[in-house]
Amino acid sequence: MMRDHTDILIIGAGLAGIGTACHMVTKLPGLSLQIVEMREHMGGTWDLFRYPGIRSDSNMHVYGYEFRPWVDDKSISPGEHILDYIKATARDYNLTDKTSFGQRVMSADFSTQTALWTVTLRGAGGEDRRVTCRWLQSCTGYYNYGAGYRPDFAHEEDFGGQIIHPQDWPQDLDYQGKRVVVIGSGATAVTLVPSLAEQGAGHVTMLQRSQSYIFPDKDYDPLAQKLMKILPEKWAYALIRKKNIFLERYKIGRALKYPVQTRALFEAKAAERLPDDFDIVKHLRPSYPPATQRICFSPNGDLFTQITAGRASIETGHIKRFTQTGIVLTDGTVLKADIIVTATGLNIVMLGEATLSVDGKTVNLPDHYIYKGCMLSNVPNMALSSGTLTASYTLRVELQARYVCNVLKTMLKSGADYAVPALSAAAQAGMPRLPFMGEFNSGYILRAIDTSPRQGDKDPWINHQTYIENKVQLLGPVSDDVLSFKSVVPRSEHNAV
Repeated sequence: MMRDHTDILIIGAGLAGIGTACHMVTKLPGLSLQIVEMREHMGGTWDLFRYPGIRSDSNMHVYGYEFRPWVDDKSISPGEHILDYIKATARDYNLTDKTSFGQRVMSADFSTQTALWTVTLRGAGGEDRRVTCRWLQSCTGYYNYGAGYRPDFAHEEDFGGQIIHPQDWPQDLDYQGKRVVVIGSGATAVTLVPSLAEQGAGHVTMLQRSQSYIFPDKDYDPLAQKLMKILPEKWAYALIRKKNIFLERYKIGRALKYPVQTRALFEAKAAERLPDDFDIVKHLRPSYPPATQRICFSPNGDLFTQITAGRASIETGHIKRFTQTGIVLTDGTVLKADIIVTATGLNIVMLGEATLSVDGKTVNLPDHYIYKGCMLSNVPNMALSSGTLTASYTLRVELQARYVCNVLKTMLKSGADYAVPALSAAAQAGMPRLPFMGEFNSGYILRAIDTSPRQGDKDPWINHQTYIENKVQLLGPVSDDVLSFKSVVPRSEHNAV
């Protein structure tokens, strides 16, 4: 049952929302907490996406929660196992009864007079209601759940088959024996192509405009399987997690430092699994250095296995137009298709498209700087959970949850009503307006620059992208010369924090 007031309101019941809530109910047992989820089910990404082969793109020993061991044999896990893991966690921490489904956050306004957020929720039937909270935590993820990124293609209306975006995958789609063209070269395409080929499609072509780095590796962790048999579960998980955090950092650091050697390694790994006449330079050599965009993972080299077996292929080129029976490229290549899948990416949105305001003044995100990677300059009692592009998403989400708990504990101890990262106009004028994700140049990142917060060139206004930097930044002392703790006088009767 949704209450009219709560100390903490979390937006989103996906991996981030449930994980953050677990930290809060454990570390702040005296505070009330509610979760609102715009969809009718828990799980976020792992409930929304239903395309064949949906799986994690990160090792589950770092993508899973620090406080809940991942005990599955596979460290690269099918999506339904991750969904079960999230739901089981919610049940164990009694979060199911604290979650209200079918409630979309439309707007939230913070009053410095009452130290309260007034949040407008819209139900599935279109009805609105208002609730108040002291702390607002956005765990909405990055992308628009309503629609993925879908460019227009010339003459696509001429195509006689089905055109499908993975975000809207029809569960009754019949692709048995059919020719499928998957447009895209990111993680979704690299997952879909081998899955469709293995599950009975006639032939699957991955049509890419530009190449991505694709790395084949085991979908299980041999060391994890051994340690889980000889050590207590929590001990084994902690060791495996530390090992994988180190390996993630080491591999990304090495790729950035030695791009030529890293590229050669990727190509050599691919060549081991592909036919001798496969053109690796044309299809698997990106124009950008390794680790400046996310690296696609191919469990057990499944994509290369399907190519070698003749059930899948890669075509690199630009689309000229669609036809009745497929796609024509600008170089004249014709790709026959019965089904076309537009794995062309996602649309980034912040805060689930909710509008924020402080004392009635709209918060325009590009006018604000990100503080310690999770709070917004001059926006009180609010944080957003976000991952990085060089490490598992959950790693920073949990660090941010721990940080927010420390901020709230400091408020409790000091008697303050709200905390705000204060940035004066003079200080802001002297700070560069750098992109939220720094130099990462993936298409979905570049498309969202004009609607995202900025980062500066010095702490605490840098949005760090490595686990160690995030850990130092978020788990250090809460008090600094930026975060201000303020009180309202007289205190509101709602002021529980």
